[in-house]
Amino acid sequence: MSVVDLIRSASGRAVSAPDVGWRPLLRSAGWGAGTALAGLLPVVLLIGFAVAGAPRADLGFGDGTSVGAALWLLLGGARLAVDDATIAVTPLLGFALLVAIAWEGARRAVTPGEGLWCRALAWWGGYAVVGIVAAVAATGPLRAVIPSLWLPLLLVPGLGLLAALAPTEALDAVRARAPRSVRLALPRALEGAGALLGVGSLLVVLALALHAGEAARLQHALGADGVGTTVLLLAQVLLLPNLGTWALSFAAGPGYTVSEQAATSWSVSEPSVLPVVPILAAHPEPGPMPWFTPLLALLPVLVGAFVAHRTLRSMSRLASSGTKAVAIGVAILLAAVLVGLLDALAGGSFGAARLSSVGAPAGLLTLALAGEMLLGAVVVLVRDVRRLR
Repeated sequence: MSVVDLIRSASGRAVSAPDVGWRPLLRSAGWGAGTALAGLLPVVLLIGFAVAGAPRADLGFGDGTSVGAALWLLLGGARLAVDDATIAVTPLLGFALLVAIAWEGARRAVTPGEGLWCRALAWWGGYAVVGIVAAVAATGPLRAVIPSLWLPLLLVPGLGLLAALAPTEALDAVRARAPRSVRLALPRALEGAGALLGVGSLLVVLALALHAGEAARLQHALGADGVGTTVLLLAQVLLLPNLGTWALSFAAGPGYTVSEQAATSWSVSEPSVLPVVPILAAHPEPGPMPWFTPLLALLPVLVGAFVAHRTLRSMSRLASSGTKAVAIGVAILLAAVLVGLLDALAGGSFGAARLSSVGAPAGLLTLALAGEMLLGAVVVLVRDVRRLR
């Protein structure tokens, strides 16, 4: 700070805000547009070649690029309209990849320094412009639902920007104002949510291994070859965490539905109409469930114990039991709410009629996970108190 600045500060006179200039703003906006294109172009090209090279296809490469733009918006959370049906299934792994691309682009473009927030808004604007162009281009058989565009245009780049700015001093004031229990619990909550999704995805993989023959038959029945086979496999990989939330809801108790009035719970798996997706061969056979199925609820209990153990390790051993209990409780509640939000984002519609409402109930899943995880956390906390005494 110069002598003139010191004199102005002492005399109470306002110092003019720094002038960022147009070049840094345009550079940041260009980075934002490039970041969006880094996620959009691979999807558009892959879908375009898959549609153009599909056997008995009536669509060309141009139509395929329109479909690719729509699917890129779907990966970001947008809902798509097909005639009178709505596709509201956001592949969670694809959503995470887009957020990771946005984080990398924001990290390179929005560096700490003068005019940080102005450059951040410019980057965000550049990203959104490309998203708007993609929405305009998606005028083929798949059309974006306008009210849902805030997810790929605002939420995805916003999360990436937030992750890029988190290590900087720009968010220090926000972190300082947050309650101490929240600051301690947030990293553990992220670990807990990741562990829950990992457990659910592992259950899907195990079930798919038991029904590998049926999955191979469905794959062959679709008749995909070449690029189409690659696209189909990638789509199923991206859907794995979505089905993981279904399996997690099944283990926790609320269950899930795969079509109207066809629920799968601890007691029974009802006959239902399934979309022709090979990975859905992991769905249980219709009929009553084995007697030991409710024991799957121990999985969220174990995750709760894991979150409690990790939270205690991040705190002082001599901290009061009340402080530890609050931090553990906040971590578990945040983890359960985060999984519930991801389940809501994952969507609940594969089409119309009987496929208009599928998946796990987000509200009941959140409550069930919170209660079961708290059981495991209580055991760890009581053990810690007795050990200290």
